[in-house]
Amino acid sequence: MPLKSIYLVPHGGAIVEDLEGPLKPDGILLNRAMKKVASEIRDDNIQLILLTSPHGYIHPTDYLIYFHDIYEEWQVIENNGQQHVKRNMWMGNVQVAQILYQLLRESGISASPLILGDTNFPLKLSWGDAIPLSFISGIEGPQSVIFSLPMYNGESNQDELKKLSKTILDMLNLDIFQEINVALVISGDLSHKHDPEHHYGFHEDAKVFDELAVQWSRSQDASIIAELYKMYDTAAPCGLQGMNIIQSIFDLDSDWKHENTVYGLPTYFGMQISSFKKK
Repeated sequence: MPLKSIYLVPHGGAIVEDLEGPLKPDGILLNRAMKKVASEIRDDNIQLILLTSPHGYIHPTDYLIYFHDIYEEWQVIENNGQQHVKRNMWMGNVQVAQILYQLLRESGISASPLILGDTNFPLKLSWGDAIPLSFISGIEGPQSVIFSLPMYNGESNQDELKKLSKTILDMLNLDIFQEINVALVISGDLSHKHDPEHHYGFHEDAKVFDELAVQWSRSQDASIIAELYKMYDTAAPCGLQGMNIIQSIFDLDSDWKHENTVYGLPTYFGMQISSFKKK
């Protein structure tokens, strides 16, 4: 199986140096953990990253497959009172994106290609896609194929997420992928209800949700995902669908082990970095 590693990663600016001011202690912790992910991807000779996020380009019902060979992001960095603009760029792979799109359609999953002008034109990425890639890839790094999740529609989409996971595994079992190393990167954060002064507000389920999410990553227990869904409305996470995708892969292929989990709360929402490796 060319899928060598799976990562659940955060996408808040509070983990990026100078993007939202100086890093807080939990931000430093998560920043170091993301750099460790980048090091693992280099050491594992990952050539293709499959990335999904709830905060990319969003369609009400369809998974959007980014048909672009180049992605870009512009960051405004502030250091010592001075601002400068930083351009990040990454390589995509339209051929793999087309294969994923076709297989999703054949599986009965609503999917659409996303093209801005032309496949060779740099596609500007939102934070959900760009922040993880700013750590783990680059123009000289692995190619990335990005697909976005449709608008959340509650527990009813769990079966579809299982079908999505199976389609990804089926794709990677094709002969053309047998000579490359692949990592699946799930971008998503935990409860957004930790700060009563933030417009998301506070709910006591925030702490419970985040603790259970950490417990899930270490145990790979599918029953915990069901418990997390019960708190979706009160905890307001954005990464639960992505966690469901990961668990669905575990359900289809039990040959995975938990490597490491780091949790932090540098802002009003919880952030978790978990790594899983093929046994």
